[in-house]
Amino acid sequence: MSRTRKSDTRSKETRAQILKAAVEVFANHGFDGASTRQISRLAGVNQGLVTYYFSSKENLWKEAMRSVFGQMNAKLLPIIQESHGLDTRARYKHLIQAFVRHAAHHPEQMRLMVREGTADMERMTWLVDEFIKPIYQIYIPFILEGQSAGILPPGAPVHYFYIFVGGASLIFSSAPECRYLTGVDPTHEAVIQAHAEAFCALVMRD
Repeated sequence: MSRTRKSDTRSKETRAQILKAAVEVFANHGFDGASTRQISRLAGVNQGLVTYYFSSKENLWKEAMRSVFGQMNAKLLPIIQESHGLDTRARYKHLIQAFVRHAAHHPEQMRLMVREGTADMERMTWLVDEFIKPIYQIYIPFILEGQSAGILPPGAPVHYFYIFVGGASLIFSSAPECRYLTGVDPTHEAVIQAHAEAFCALVMRD
């Protein structure tokens, strides 16, 4: 490998390390509570590299959000496409379980959404316009299809949207609380599958 290619590879790896650390710090501390010093320390890089790659904390936050939601789209959109050959009930169950599994493996996403969604600020509107609204527009036809097929009871789709997001994600984003309260570790694969089954049983009508 040439010196230039090695340098490019190291640069991409360093940038990825910073982004990964940023997602964790922003999820745990919020934008205001996070600092580039914390992020660089967690990433194991010099703080100046954070500025070099991302110029500001705000730009780093935006890139971290793009990383998080990009991962979700890369995982779930192909599953949505592949599910079109299934009957409505099987498709519904398949997609709910896929979303639960994604939430289990990426609990930081729910933490980020909760932190930013509670503040009526520019970051919230940017996050909604860039990522949440497109997801919502995918969910609404899915919910209406479930209602039309008798899988979901009638009602405004907005309620089901937040029921799905919260019900699928909270046990994983609050994993330390769950472990302390119940003795159940929601990061175990068997618990993830059991939660997916329980969630389907709760929201889907016979």
